[in-house]
Amino acid sequence: MGNQLYKLHILHNSTLITMTIPPDHTVLQLREAIQSNTGVDPCQQVLFCGSQILRMKNKDSLEKTEIVNGSTITVLKVGNGTSKLPFHKKRRTSSIVVDRTCVELGNIEIQVLGFEKMSSESRQKLLVLEEKGPIFPVDRQVEYENVKSEIGTLKQHLVELIEGLDKMKISEDDLNNKTRKKEIAYKIRTVLDQIEKIHKNIKKSLDEIESNFA
Repeated sequence: MGNQLYKLHILHNSTLITMTIPPDHTVLQLREAIQSNTGVDPCQQVLFCGSQILRMKNKDSLEKTEIVNGSTITVLKVGNGTSKLPFHKKRRTSSIVVDRTCVELGNIEIQVLGFEKMSSESRQKLLVLEEKGPIFPVDRQVEYENVKSEIGTLKQHLVELIEGLDKMKISEDDLNNKTRKKEIAYKIRTVLDQIEKIHKNIKKSLDEIESNFA
């Protein structure tokens, strides 16, 4: 690995942060770095990569674990900080049942954050086109169509996410996850609204170009 740093994306309580850490650092050092960014004590952390819980010894180096450069790790807080991670059988079973809902919401949230960034990039492309469009109208029309295609794909993915979110069953007494689900749904709808505005602006610009050709 040499001196190449791992770039890891850490998701906790709807906040996504990025950190760099040497691959020869231990799992404990990773947990301590996570604590400095999230406030979650190392002994309260349950770490997931995708939908899989990461079972690692604190003394292991990162390069000997399932964590690779570019991984997104979801951090869940358990217990009161006075006991070790719930690895014995009874507590692990009950904890994982709750965690799966959190991780599923986390995975959706990660995708929404990515799509929100892509939406902002598409909006920026539109602004550049409107201010410094190509000299030839035909070229400009093609670029508008390209952006239109991009946001069309984004909209399709976001609609699929909101449909999947609506199908998630969360018990009435699981208030934290119910609240988080509503926040994610709101975020998705906000991004969809942004995409709809971009689409309207593109349609207006394309109509103007076509009227110039008429």
